Amino acid sequence: MSHIGKKLIRLPESVNINIINNIIKVSGELGELEISIYKYLNLNITLKDKYLYLESQIKNNKYWGTYRTLISNMITGVSQGYLVRLYLVGIGYRISLENNNLVLKIGYSNPIIQKIPDDINVKIENPTIMIISGIDKAKVNGFASIIRSYKKPEPYKGKGITYKGEFIRRKIGKKK
Repeated sequence: MSHIGKKLIRLPESVNINIINNIIKVSGELGELEISIYKYLNLNITLKDKYLYLESQIKNNKYWGTYRTLISNMITGVSQGYLVRLYLVGIGYRISLENNNLVLKIGYSNPIIQKIPDDINVKIENPTIMIISGIDKAKVNGFASIIRSYKKPEPYKGKGITYKGEFIRRKIGKKK
């Protein structure tokens, strides 16, 4: 059994938390998030001295650690935010923004146009580097994975869309 649920969650000074009828609302400098906890899980949430405690009444509650991590991610999101960098590797690969749409020119005959959700910010550092940011970790990483899925890096030349710090395992091409 994992002991992640037993870890305390420290609240920064700038974060406010409200617990009403199994609905947790977390608000901070960057925005507000909420999550509802199902009653059948029997999780007790208490706030003492800027620490949040999660206690499970069930002996082997498999969702205890999951909800602790989700709440911790919400607190980090409203106080600091989440950020993902994507790099376009390849000759002629470019990114641009047009009317809240992301335009990807990545080697296909037509550019790919992806609408940017309202709660996600996209910044273009240069035509081959983009920064995706927001307060919800799942939405930021989900949008980054959608963009990456258009052109995953291939193992021979390494061309494609990669995350920052991602290592592409290269293969040797044909030999004469």
